[in-house]
Amino acid sequence: MAQARIAVIGAGLIGRTHIGVLRSGHSDYTLAAVADPSPAAAREGEALGYPVARYKTAAVALAGAIAGLAGALHVIFLGFVPPSDIELEMSQRLLVIALIGGIGSPAGALVGSAFYTIVSETLSEIWPRWLALIALLLIGLVLFLPGGLWSAGRRISALFERSTAHD
Repeated sequence: MAQARIAVIGAGLIGRTHIGVLRSGHSDYTLAAVADPSPAAAREGEALGYPVARYKTAAVALAGAIAGLAGALHVIFLGFVPPSDIELEMSQRLLVIALIGGIGSPAGALVGSAFYTIVSETLSEIWPRWLALIALLLIGLVLFLPGGLWSAGRRISALFERSTAHD
C-alpha cells in the first residue's frame, strides 16, 4: 500500500509539473488552438509558428498516459481487475459525469462526480427509475449549460466580481 501512495504522489507531482510547463509562456495560445476544433484556429496557430499538430499529439499521449496510470493504480489498490469495471455501463457513467461537471477542466470532473454520486444515491432511494431523471437532467445541462456545472460556477463568480468591482 505504501508503494501505491508513493505512486499517487509521484503521479500528482509529475502531472502538476507538466501542466505548469504547458501553461507557461506562448504555449497558452497553442493550447487554445489545440482545444478549438475549427481548422481556422489550427491554421492561425501554425501561421504564428506554433506546432499545433505536435501539441495535439502530445495532449492525446498525455491523456492516454494519465488514463493508463489511473488504471494501473486501480489494479494496485484492488489487487485484480473486476469484470464489472470493464462493462459498457461504467464507460457511459464516466461520460455522463464528465458532461455534468464540464469537459475541459479537472475541477469539472470532480464537481460532476460529486453531483452524480449525491443525486444518484438520493434519487435511487426515492424512485426506481432514477436514471430517467438523470437523463432529463443531462439533456437540460447540455442545452442550457454546455460547459457543465463548473462553467455555471465560473459564471456566477464572474458576476460577483463584476458587481463588487462597480461598488
